[in-house]
Amino acid sequence: MVQADSSGQLTGRFTIPPQSEVQIPAGTKSVIFQGEGGSRGTATYTSSGQIRTETLAQVTTITTERFDPLAQTFTLQQSRFIAAVELFFTAKGEESVQVQIREVVQGIPTQTVLAQSRVQSSAISLTDATLFSFTPVLLQSGQEYAIVVLTDGAAHEVAIAELGKYDQQHGWVTSQPYQVGVLLSSSNASTWTPHQDKDLTFNLKAAKFTSTQRTVNLGDISVTQASDLMALAVVQRPSSDTSVNFTLTGTGGSSADSFTLENIQEWTPQQLTKKFNGNVNVRATLSGSSTLSPVLFAGSQCAAGEVMLGADYISRQISYRVGGRFTVSFEAVLQDSATVEVQLEQDDGSWLTVPLSVQHSSDNGWRQYDYVHSFAPSSEQDPATKGTRVKLLLVGTAANRPRIANLRAFST
Repeated sequence: MVQADSSGQLTGRFTIPPQSEVQIPAGTKSVIFQGEGGSRGTATYTSSGQIRTETLAQVTTITTERFDPLAQTFTLQQSRFIAAVELFFTAKGEESVQVQIREVVQGIPTQTVLAQSRVQSSAISLTDATLFSFTPVLLQSGQEYAIVVLTDGAAHEVAIAELGKYDQQHGWVTSQPYQVGVLLSSSNASTWTPHQDKDLTFNLKAAKFTSTQRTVNLGDISVTQASDLMALAVVQRPSSDTSVNFTLTGTGGSSADSFTLENIQEWTPQQLTKKFNGNVNVRATLSGSSTLSPVLFAGSQCAAGEVMLGADYISRQISYRVGGRFTVSFEAVLQDSATVEVQLEQDDGSWLTVPLSVQHSSDNGWRQYDYVHSFAPSSEQDPATKGTRVKLLLVGTAANRPRIANLRAFST
């Protein structure tokens, strides 16, 4: 109990019970003070939840000394999956050689590595091209990238073409060998010096896919009372010619309980007509062309949810005129057994059910519902305005779910 002082002011405090006892969501709440003599005061209380995340990581640092790495920038005319790089060596040492594909900003290779491959010295050829293969990586057309060659040894040498120098096979180099890119050198693989008259001798190997469609079985999950399913996946679609669709197949206790959902996109909830118990198989169908393919990254999942048969919504406090009319209006889709009940909070904290006054037809199956309540005339002790809250009680099934939009409440 809180008692006012001689000036009519009161102060006090309240304790929020622990979450283990009462679940109170974060947000703004109404706090009501009711006096024994009929006085009444309201205030708002705002709470915010905090989530503390601690990341524990074990980092292993390997210090590598690299002697004078080289880089060659290039640009593709069309987007392709690059699967390998061929280099031509004129000398080699005992150490291995690493080749990376990096992003380029303002003509300079960055520290962002898109793909990399390492070849041991024994596999390096001095007569033919040496192949560096890696997992195919998508490189966009018109965007500049760089081939970066790194090694821990100083004896390796790669073939380059230099303007004005002599080529034993083709004679004197009288024009820029590769006008699309430029050769760069560095002593730390971070700061680079461009050489405008030199280019690295290399071949890019792009992937050519033998099949333009493939279906991958991602496995089964067991669900209980599932009313909603959703495929959780990270997908890369290089162009409009590529696509990834998911198929969910449910196998229940009888054929009547089984279902198949096809052509599903990731992160799109799928509503079932009734709650399902059984196994759900997840498959992904990837479609592309001979040069481009969608990418389905590892870690795909299928999420299952259970819709509740009933729910409620309570608004913030709204002022109304004592003795006036209070209207609650919204648009809804109520199919079959789906219902919505409107209630108003009274002075004693109880809830009063408000009858439906009128409904209007709308577009696309939506209808407008108006609920009107007339408050009793005020007495001399009552203030001109008071406050109330609106509660919506929603009831439905997995197949028939009440949908509410454009909720409005006003006093006249």
